[in-house]
Amino acid sequence: MTLDIEHYMKVHLNRTMMDDGADGKEVLDLLFAHERVRKERMLEERFDPSGSEAAVERMKAIADRLDGVGGNERATLFLEMLHIAEDQTLGIDPEHLERSVSYLGDSNYTRGLASKYGRREDMYVWNYLELVSFGGIIALYKFYFYDLRGGRSKEAESVKQLLFPVKALRNAAAHNGNVLNTIGQRLQKPVGSIATAAREELGIDQELVALTKRFPVIHDFTALVLCFDRIVSDADARSEKAAGLRALRERFLEHADYFKKQVELSQGIKMLSEVMRSGAEAMSSDSL
Repeated sequence: MTLDIEHYMKVHLNRTMMDDGADGKEVLDLLFAHERVRKERMLEERFDPSGSEAAVERMKAIADRLDGVGGNERATLFLEMLHIAEDQTLGIDPEHLERSVSYLGDSNYTRGLASKYGRREDMYVWNYLELVSFGGIIALYKFYFYDLRGGRSKEAESVKQLLFPVKALRNAAAHNGNVLNTIGQRLQKPVGSIATAAREELGIDQELVALTKRFPVIHDFTALVLCFDRIVSDADARSEKAAGLRALRERFLEHADYFKKQVELSQGIKMLSEVMRSGAEAMSSDSL
């Protein structure tokens, strides 16, 4: 499902930019500039100057040693300085997105494309879309539809808050994370619109819907189903994923009685199964 979402985000971006007559190089320049300003603002908000004095002294001591060494030892000292700087800036890099473009040729699958179009000065936005990670695509999607175009697309606006939860679940699945273990944990910043959409669009009752504000996997999986339903328009893709959700639901419910004494887990499984059922019905509908 996440691969289909990623594909149709690219399709939506490419089609809209062509209809708009957008300049493929200019859009990238504006995106990178926007991300730098956004990250710099984030850094200003979170930086704690009171804890930086000791870090400055440590970096000065390392700098004093640089003149007397060379080779691998100098590289090690630079890395020490980098780690200190990362700790102080909370890992926020204003040029992370732009810098990541320079490493796109490391994979055998992207090396050819990256060698031809991967240089910053040669890259168009459609080359960027084929090379960057899902996070990079999300960054462009949000920027183009909400910042550059001023949120004129209702379709894009309806998925804005769903994209980060989808990315989080995608990454967890890609790394074989045991996502069901998050039932019982607590979310710090749930997306309120997910609960609203689950109730109003999927028809799930209020008691179960409340779990989207408490448990990460329920929050993110509900966002995934909603996002897929809103972004993917191809009838065959929708039908295929509807069948997949029905099959997954059967597996979830096969031994649900094993957990009847574990109230939170039992309720979580029930909510996930309802999202699968309602999502499959929505995807099977002719009204896309």
